[in-house]
This record gives sequence, structure tokens and C-alpha cells, in this order.
Amino acid sequence: GAMLRLETPVERIEHGTDGVTAHTVGGTFHARGALLATGINPLGRIAFAPTLPVSKVRALALGHLGRAVKVWAKVRGVAIGTLATGGGRGIEWMFSERSTPDGATMLVGFGVADEGFNAGQVEEETRSAVARFFPEAELVAIDRHDWNNDPHSLGAWLAPPLGGEAGLDHANWAPAGRLAFASSDIASDDAGWFAGAVGSGEQAAAALAHVLEWK
Repeated sequence: GAMLRLETPVERIEHGTDGVTAHTVGGTFHARGALLATGINPLGRIAFAPTLPVSKVRALALGHLGRAVKVWAKVRGVAIGTLATGGGRGIEWMFSERSTPDGATMLVGFGVADEGFNAGQVEEETRSAVARFFPEAELVAIDRHDWNNDPHSLGAWLAPPLGGEAGLDHANWAPAGRLAFASSDIASDDAGWFAGAVGSGEQAAAALAHVLEWK
């Protein structure tokens, strides 16, 4: 019986003892409570009335610094299980992870979107890395997702800012009234990983059920 709305970003949330109202680009919705399952960086773009507790506001202002770039390259002529790293810029690490049904090899590569990385030329950076690390390879295809510029992530996996670790601690993200929070960024275990996101969601759902006295 749940209603699923896609492509409906939340812009503002009003919350109080009478429930929660979410103002979105697609309309306004009211409920007894809300579970906000999104990363710290995009959560910081949502306005709250009243404002969240000070410790949460500070954590949202800092956000997290995860700006990794992950790419996949399909190649031929490379053995499985080879790791290569170095170069000091661009894609700095590549691993021949697994074979494909047609006999090719999947390379996974990582870099950091900093001043030494041209984010607008990821394909060129990937071609350069494949040639540098695996000169014997025949490049077939390249694929990636730009997590750093995706408005629903605004960054890659968790990288707490120096001095801001406490703000991302799970204990700091206990429910605020009728609002519960879930994300791999604030997970009590496996923070930054998919398993952390799942566990955080389960804990937040249980906490919200307790607040609303669901039986």
C-alpha cells in the first residue's frame, strides 16, 4: 500500500508533535513521522523547521570529504588478479578483478577528484591509466557513475573531515522528535559500505517505530 514517488527531491521539512510535513518539488506530504535515508551531504541541502539539534547542524555544515572516482574498463589480454598502482595523479590504482562471459577482463580503477584530476576527462584519464598499468591490454569499453556531481550523493563513500568525526558518529544521529535518520555515512557498523546502509536503515526504522509507539 505504499506510494513511491521518484524524481521528487525534498526541499524543506517541517516537524513537530503533530507530525512531519515534507515539501518537495512534486507537492507536499504529511505523515506521523519520517525516516530520512540519505547521505550526509545531500541531507545538508534540506531545510528544517524547526532546525535540527546543534550537533546535527554542525555535522551537516561540515559534511564529508569523500571524492573518490571509480571507473570500470573492459579489456582483453590481461590476466585476472593483477594489481597496479602509481603515477601520482588521475586514476592511480587498477585491479584486474574478474573475467566476463565473452572472455574479456574487467579492470576496476580508482582516483581522487582533486586538483590533480580532470573530472571532465574521465574517459581520457582511464585510457591513460590502462595504457600505463596494462600496456598489453586491448581496451574494449569504459563505464562509470559520477557520484561526486550526482545531486543525490554529492560525493563518494564516507571520508570524515579531520575534527568532524564525532558529528558522523551513529550516536549523534538518534531520532530528533518524529524524524529518524539512516545512511551508510552514519552507520554504527560498516560505515561507508552497503552493509552499513542496510543496518542503519533497520535501526532507524526500529527507532521510529518506538517513537510512534507502533505495535
